[in-house]
Amino acid sequence: MGLFAGRNKVTVRHTANKIDYVYGPYRMNMTVDYGGSYVTRFMIHKGTVRIFVNETPIYASNDTYPVGEYHAPHLAVRFALARFRYVKVYATD
Repeated sequence: MGLFAGRNKVTVRHTANKIDYVYGPYRMNMTVDYGGSYVTRFMIHKGTVRIFVNETPIYASNDTYPVGEYHAPHLAVRFALARFRYVKVYATD
């Protein structure tokens, strides 16, 4: 999941077993600003993918997908600084 300053889209990707099941930009009803504060949520529940920005639903899959294994969640910041108040990761069987 990626936010880009100056844009009103969020990029989302869900890959399992080397297959991209969800991949693409999705339009938001807000523009991301430099210096702004945003809460992002990427959720997979019973195979359904859902994403939220600032509690606003942005995308929900109609289909269910395999979860796969996540070995290296990562963050990339280009030409900017990212500060995090907190990061939560929930995992259930």
